[in-house]
Amino acid sequence: MDVHNRNLVTASGDSDPQMPAVGSEQVSSRGSSSNDHRTTGVDSQAPGSLKATSAATNATNKDTQQPSPSGSLGSLVSAMSSLKSQIIGQQSALSLMLEKASALDIMSAKTKSSQVQIAIEGVLKTIDLVRNSHDSIVKAFKISTRLTQDHAGECAQLSKIMTKHPAKSAASQTDPPVQGGACHAAFRDASTNTSQPIGELASYESPRRQSQQQPERQRELRAQPPPQPRKRRRKQQQPRTPVNPEPDPKGTVTEEWSAVTRKPRKPKPTRPPDEKSGRQDPSNRPKRPPPDAIAIKPSSMHTFADILKAVREVDVDKTGAHITSIAESRGGEVLVKVTRGESQRIGLEAAIRDDLGDRAVVRGLVSYVDLDITGLDGVTTETEVADALKKAAGLPPNDTSVRVKNVRPAHNGTRRATASLKRVDAPGIIKAGKVRIGLVWAKVRLREKVVRCFNCLGYGHVRSKCTGTDRRDACSLCATSGHRAVECSNPPRCAACEDLNAPTDHYPGSNRHFLPMPVILQINLNCCKAAQDLMYQMAAEKSADFQIVLEFNKADPSWYVDSNNKAAIVNVNSATITSPGASEAGFRWIASAGMRIYSCYWSPNTSISDYRDFLFRLERSIRTATGEILLAGDFNAKHSDWGSRINDPRGEALSDMIHALGLLVCNTGNAPTFKTSSIIDVTFCSPGLAGRVSDWHVLDIESLSDHHYTNTPLQDSSSYRPLCLLDSSAKLLEKVIDHRLREHLDTNSGLSDRQFGFRCGRSTTDAVNLMMSIAEDSVANHKTGVLTLDVRNAFNSASWDRIIDALREKDTPVYLCRLIDSYLSERSITYTTSGGQTTVKLSSGVPQGSVLGPTLWNVLYNDLLNVRLPQSVTPIAFADDIALVSKARENYNIEKDLTEAASSASDWLREAGLHIAAQKSEVLIITSRRKHNDVDVTVEGAKVQTSSSIRYLGIQIDSKLNFIEHANIVSAKASAACQKLSRIMPNISAATPRKRKLLGNVVNSLLLFGAPIWANRMSATGKDKMAKVQRKTALRVCSAYCTVSAEAALVVASMPPIDILAKERLYIYDNKDDPEATRKAREASQALWQTRWDASGKGRWTHRLIPHIVPWITRKHGEVNFHLTQFFTSHGCFPAYLHRFGKLDSPVCWYCGLEADDANHTVFVCDAWETRRSRVNTALNTTISPDNIVPIMLRDKNSWNAVSSFIHEVMVKKEDEERRRQALQ
Repeated sequence: MDVHNRNLVTASGDSDPQMPAVGSEQVSSRGSSSNDHRTTGVDSQAPGSLKATSAATNATNKDTQQPSPSGSLGSLVSAMSSLKSQIIGQQSALSLMLEKASALDIMSAKTKSSQVQIAIEGVLKTIDLVRNSHDSIVKAFKISTRLTQDHAGECAQLSKIMTKHPAKSAASQTDPPVQGGACHAAFRDASTNTSQPIGELASYESPRRQSQQQPERQRELRAQPPPQPRKRRRKQQQPRTPVNPEPDPKGTVTEEWSAVTRKPRKPKPTRPPDEKSGRQDPSNRPKRPPPDAIAIKPSSMHTFADILKAVREVDVDKTGAHITSIAESRGGEVLVKVTRGESQRIGLEAAIRDDLGDRAVVRGLVSYVDLDITGLDGVTTETEVADALKKAAGLPPNDTSVRVKNVRPAHNGTRRATASLKRVDAPGIIKAGKVRIGLVWAKVRLREKVVRCFNCLGYGHVRSKCTGTDRRDACSLCATSGHRAVECSNPPRCAACEDLNAPTDHYPGSNRHFLPMPVILQINLNCCKAAQDLMYQMAAEKSADFQIVLEFNKADPSWYVDSNNKAAIVNVNSATITSPGASEAGFRWIASAGMRIYSCYWSPNTSISDYRDFLFRLERSIRTATGEILLAGDFNAKHSDWGSRINDPRGEALSDMIHALGLLVCNTGNAPTFKTSSIIDVTFCSPGLAGRVSDWHVLDIESLSDHHYTNTPLQDSSSYRPLCLLDSSAKLLEKVIDHRLREHLDTNSGLSDRQFGFRCGRSTTDAVNLMMSIAEDSVANHKTGVLTLDVRNAFNSASWDRIIDALREKDTPVYLCRLIDSYLSERSITYTTSGGQTTVKLSSGVPQGSVLGPTLWNVLYNDLLNVRLPQSVTPIAFADDIALVSKARENYNIEKDLTEAASSASDWLREAGLHIAAQKSEVLIITSRRKHNDVDVTVEGAKVQTSSSIRYLGIQIDSKLNFIEHANIVSAKASAACQKLSRIMPNISAATPRKRKLLGNVVNSLLLFGAPIWANRMSATGKDKMAKVQRKTALRVCSAYCTVSAEAALVVASMPPIDILAKERLYIYDNKDDPEATRKAREASQALWQTRWDASGKGRWTHRLIPHIVPWITRKHGEVNFHLTQFFTSHGCFPAYLHRFGKLDSPVCWYCGLEADDANHTVFVCDAWETRRSRVNTALNTTISPDNIVPIMLRDKNSWNAVSSFIHEVMVKKEDEERRRQALQ
């Protein structure tokens, strides 16, 4: 390019990274041309290492110009330089091809497609041909290099000029370009060092140029260099000599020149206004990394002052370094802190080392950071990780600053690594969040270093606040005195875990380090200033680490507050905060101690739609968490899951979200958290945190608020229950006696038909069914009264003499009577007290835990059922539970008959040595009338009031026989059991959906207890309550969003609806003599479920995918997971779903922008996933569609896995994109 009117121009280019050696005896230069007023030169940077440069010759300072070589020789040198550049570029491409060839070779061995194998084989052959051609070119280049050396003598005179004016580094932008003598220097160096490979020839650069030149494709990941100090602006722009152009990534000189103009000053960035959520605690703000420094340790013959004087004599300006401070360390070293980049520090360090010599030891101090790298494939090595990080950071391959600490196994066959590199090289990689390692893009994040005390070697505090053991002289790795960590060779031992009485055989700060659960107090201050003042005193008394504060009076600037100024988290004990979290309306979270802590509050004065929106945003935030969850707050919601007596719509919505997220309720007992009897302050946690959250309770102390404090301390308690067992010989003897006694009683009608306990073919269902039959067979306008009696300590009070007399009255064989009499005699019990062992002789009671005991009890209790009672009264017994059922037209008749029957039963029991617990007796009137249903029955002189419902044999029976109360009780019991089982089988990948279906079986068993009794009698309200509990369980089983309908969730989880299962149990009970009853009932249930599924208006996308239920629920392979459930339900990370619930402004696809992005568009339409979709189609040998994808998955296990893997990969990408978009909001 010509230079006109003395305008200053420059050329720009990027250097190529170092390549492997491809030859030797290389020469690199470029000729000159007088037509465009340009000359070229070669920068002599090091022996045997050359750098071709070009510069403009029409410069202002003409004293620096040198004569150019002859035209023919310049053309030859130019041709050789061009050839060398082409070889380097070819080598770069060939290296990449060889890297991909190894991956293709591995893929060829794994794939089963013959077409793919043939294609890969062809590609590998082509790569071999290219490599052979490249070797031939390199050989030709070597021959040409030797011939060029014969012409080196022509430049002897130019060599003398070069001696007087040596070439300077092309990296210095202020020096004039080298002109004459370049060719001679190039040939001379090539002839003296013929073993220099092309890779080294092209890659060697001075440290300054290494920090300035980066390949174009790496600039996105390159960390920004430290800012240069601002220079004083000149009044008049003076023309300067153009800077030497740099070679581009292919090794050729860039011909594009641009005029240099004055660089405008960058505008100062505007600081965003502070959020209403409160300012961050200054102690938790990320600290600025320390600058690079040089440590100078004086020898024993010199002092700090001597070294400091010597350092001041060093010409710092010549090195280009900028010293910010010089101080003395605790060890007596001179610390010289510098800026302006690493190359300047290295130059200053070398200058100081040369000047001091043996008087001191000079070493550089560089700030390093650790990176966590996840998602690596199973064969990734440390070398691959290091090379990838160097490439991403723009560092040369021979750089030694990148160190990979370990590469260790992770979940699902993947690996993860921890690496360290210089802080100045890390920002670009951290900002990108991922790096290409092998064939995968691995996730990269900065590994935060927790605060550590160097006094006790503990964590979470600093030395100035330490009250622990003094270990300042101990090694930080093994906690042993006498050596430093860099010299340690002992096994690791964690001193911090030793102080906590935890295992110590690991490195401090590793993933095995014990993290104690912080103490957290939760309080709703109700905007009371006095209560807020008392809050800090309460935290100090309870040694709390955090306080979850709700409805406070005024937030402190150091609090972490939500955007509504209603919920906050207070860091009382200055604990380490790894992330300050995000603030949204209704909740705020922070990350500390390996978990994410949420503080939530939502006003009860808002609509249910606003409440659901709050829960939706909260669920969305929790799903982005990577660690454990502790969720606490005042939700103003009531549900039996956390002890409330009633369920309201807010409680149902909150319970759905908790079950969908797999969280557990920490509230224990029924202690109210509000001044009244409400339980609205709730604490939830993730399953992994359940073992650390213990002894949750409500503090009964004054809080000056209408809410109580809830406490979550550190320790746990356990209770144990004794278990009594008989030996095998005793069980065998009892089995023989029991068999013969039952055979005699059944043959001689020795037991009443109204005794249903401990008898073959009879159950509690039969007993309650008899009661229902009596109540329903009553004539019109008649009522049924039920009185239940409970015998106090029945089995332990049974008289042995009465048992033997009852056996003789039933004509039991004499040998059996004698055998049983001998078996019961001479029994005693021995127990230990504080005074020693005590032995008590027994004279009554059937053996507990024995085989014979229940039969002996039935023999004794049978006479009670034969006592003369009023004609309208029917006794029903199951073991020791007895119910007296009476029917009459008027209440006073029922009252009179039940009182008389109770008196007769009480007299017989008293004679038998048994007694009635009158306080446990209950009375119920079964009638359809709403008024005048009260009776007063007298039992042993005590009045028994009429109840609206009674519990008999595990079934809650109400006066209307609609079993609504029974539905409420069993629903709460099933939900609590599901919560408890979730602690040992959490809703995570460690437990497969098939194993987690155990939760569904347990819940169904609890809900279906007594199903033949209430299947056709329970009202729709009661069935709906049970269906809600079953839906929550189905959400856990299939890991679905809480917005999924019950119909779709049950189908995906393969769980039939609870009312259909109840009718199935009823059919089997009514036809228990039919051996095919179970199969017929199941077929009828499946047909009814299919009819209901086809007619339902909900879950239509799921119905399109799974139209036939039977093949789906009877499959022998394949398990659903979180991502498959999103596809089956279309509830998940889809813009259409988020737009439907008002979370996105538009439902269009994030990638193609064409239509509403739902499950159908993502899996079957979107072009962004076409490559993965084609791969699945090829593997399945068909084209997947909504109508055939489920039949294909049900075909075999490989087909299921192929589709599941495809959907998993796509949904993971969409989740990452959603997180990225949330971070930008």
